[in-house]
Amino acid sequence: MTWNPRLAIVEALEEAGWSGDEENPLGLLRHGEAVWGVTSPAGDSSLTERGGAVVDFPADTSAALIVAACLVASGQAGDQAAELKRLRLALSSAKRRAKRRLPHEREGLIFHLERQNDRLYGLAQIANAAAEVSAKGWDDARREAGKLREMNGRLRTRIADAEARLEAVHGDVADQLVQEGARRRKVAWSPMEVTAAAEWGDAAAFVRSLTGKQASDETPAQVP
Repeated sequence: MTWNPRLAIVEALEEAGWSGDEENPLGLLRHGEAVWGVTSPAGDSSLTERGGAVVDFPADTSAALIVAACLVASGQAGDQAAELKRLRLALSSAKRRAKRRLPHEREGLIFHLERQNDRLYGLAQIANAAAEVSAKGWDDARREAGKLREMNGRLRTRIADAEARLEAVHGDVADQLVQEGARRRKVAWSPMEVTAAAEWGDAAAFVRSLTGKQASDETPAQVP
């Protein structure tokens, strides 16, 4: 993949000590274990950090932000801060020397100072972007931790509700079993059972009457 869409990033990383990857020197830049490269003609790119994590950058991501992320991934953020301090001291020293120079000697010095000032401004932007990336990563991690705590709380609430419902169901089932046992002990007869009992009672009375009649027939007549 060509670097043309993000040449400014390539130049900034090369100035910071990044070089072409051994396997793909024209498509990837590497510094230690950190690797960056363009992934699409539109200018999308990706950064592989030292731990193996991959960060994708859309085409509209600013060059300063990508460079800052690359420097953080390669552990160069501290080096850039030291370089920024050295440039500030050099700029102050050059200003003091310029006061002692003649007017015609100052033109070249002014041009040099302007270039150094531009470089200093660019490094300051990179340092600020690196700080923003670090702060954003911390904020994202903190938000994710908060979400996990909220999910854990909701899960605990659901478990407590489920346990309460389960205990209520167990109580209802026990009550129903007790009521069913009591009902079976005191159950009333159905109409069919009452009719059958009545018929059985009539039959028994008939048998008793019949038996009594036979007994009276068989009894000898008394002599007057």
